[in-house]
Amino acid sequence: MAKKKTAFEKKFAKMQENWEAGLEESGFTDVPAGIYSLQLQSAELRQSENSGNWMFMRKHLITEGEFAGETVVDFMTLEGERSPFFCKMWIEQMGMEAPAKFTEVPTTVEEMVENHPKYTGQVVVSDEGYTNVRIKKLLEGESALDEIESSSDWDVDHRVVVQFDGEPYAGVITSVDDGSADVTFDNGDEETVALDDLEPEEEEETQEEEEEASVFEEGTRVVATIDGEEYAGEITSLDEDSAEVTFDDGDEQSVPYTDLKLEEEEEAEEPAVDEEEEEQRAELLAFCQAQSVAGISDDSSVEDLTAAIKKYEWAKGDLIKEEVELLEGIDAKFEKAKPKSSKKATKKTAKKTSKKATKKTVKKTTKKKASKKKASKKKK
Repeated sequence: MAKKKTAFEKKFAKMQENWEAGLEESGFTDVPAGIYSLQLQSAELRQSENSGNWMFMRKHLITEGEFAGETVVDFMTLEGERSPFFCKMWIEQMGMEAPAKFTEVPTTVEEMVENHPKYTGQVVVSDEGYTNVRIKKLLEGESALDEIESSSDWDVDHRVVVQFDGEPYAGVITSVDDGSADVTFDNGDEETVALDDLEPEEEEETQEEEEEASVFEEGTRVVATIDGEEYAGEITSLDEDSAEVTFDDGDEQSVPYTDLKLEEEEEAEEPAVDEEEEEQRAELLAFCQAQSVAGISDDSSVEDLTAAIKKYEWAKGDLIKEEVELLEGIDAKFEKAKPKSSKKATKKTAKKTSKKATKKTVKKTTKKKASKKKASKKKK
């Protein structure tokens, strides 16, 4: 037969319920602060017994490492001024799309819990002992432990950048511990920073590559490096980090800007200089300048110089031997020499001239004598 509870027992039972609820709402945990591999077990929508505010009580299961199997409990309130923003960010970090209406948030979170997503999270414990889990990265089919171990890529002397209040500060790692690193900043300050808050300092080469990416545009001829081989093609479209390239063999492929370079235009090969021809050009040019030949310049070719010289007839007697040979080599025109008269020809010519003159003189004398005789007869 059941025994009827006394008034004290009834009050004690209610106190026990409040006690258990208080333990849950306090968010206390024995798990130390750090980065863990986690899996979402539940996210229960409930109202705080103390404040009356609505909140999600989240339970995160540690899946790997020293504290595997432990559960970390924290609370995400929904009624603070910034609470909706943090709730939306959490939903999106878990790979879900935030609903348009706030009243649909509980349904979205239920769907999230059904997927039991895995992620890396940073457990933060306040000075008062309250626990909060900050989601770092959703793991899609990866081992959370691998994600944590990847943080060990940071090492002493690595140059890093840390964001404080939206401002980047550069520095160098001086020591690395589990989940954090000591950084000495360029301004002399020292700070312990979570590894997930570190960013590699950009090298100048990376900045140059980004500047080079701006020279690419549709229609640009490029050379892509693929598997160590270079392929020429033309950009057909541009994306944020890559370009679509149609290669000369007809293939099309998206190629990161870092694997592209501008195709160098083939420079026309300069014809080989004919030393003999150049020497001839120099001699012809010197001759033309000395003789004041019109229509030539310092850049005139052999053909132009030859054509200019052939417009004249040259007297060999006015030229030196080398100049005559130079002009003969280009078939230049020379003045025709006048024929020389011989002594015999001169004598013959003189005799003929003398005989003709004698005959004329004789004829004239005879005519005069005849005229005188006629005149004499008439007087008688």
